[in-house]
Amino acid sequence: MHEEGNLFAAMFQGHPRERIVRETDNFVVLPTIGQIVEGYLLVLPKAHCLSLGHIPKENYRELEMLKDETVAVLSRVYCRPILFEHGAVSATRKGGACVTHAHLHVVPADVDLLPRIDHRMPRRSLGGLSELKVQVERGIPYLFYETRGGDRFVFDACRLPSQYLRRLLAIEVGAEYKWDWKAHSGLQELTSVLQRLAFWKNARGLASGDSHPEKGLTA
Repeated sequence: MHEEGNLFAAMFQGHPRERIVRETDNFVVLPTIGQIVEGYLLVLPKAHCLSLGHIPKENYRELEMLKDETVAVLSRVYCRPILFEHGAVSATRKGGACVTHAHLHVVPADVDLLPRIDHRMPRRSLGGLSELKVQVERGIPYLFYETRGGDRFVFDACRLPSQYLRRLLAIEVGAEYKWDWKAHSGLQELTSVLQRLAFWKNARGLASGDSHPEKGLTA
């Protein structure tokens, strides 16, 4: 991965490549340090960018396919996930992000954070992830949130505490003490995730160019 913006590597404490469970041309999937629930994954671009709103437009189709595949795998092994991102637009306007490298949180949990999100923040429905570029063009940091049912929303998020949605998630699952990944690493759960998702690394699907990867996830 590029050296620029490699602050995110600190989240993986040593050797991130050993924690990759899926890789495409431009993205990787890793279990996060700070497993609030077991199976918590991050989807990251290999090239440094501040948020998903900053990735090259030609990479969004690949990202959407990988996201769909990740949802399918977690649904099969754990349960259908929620997804979210704290979207930074600059190094100082981070929208609650604690690491200035884009990372999409994919969390297998039977919860909905939408009622807990501060509804004083302007919100709109979202179609594709490429629409997050509008936030970057506006210069306004954002929260992206996708429900287990696939409804997508983006919130203007000018002033938020670090790891805002992780805090809400920890409260919702009854494990408030786990919200800060720096204080709660969850290494036991992380090891279990790597074992349970080992089949995925070399499975057929997105890597073979399948336009419906969730139908071809076989070892």
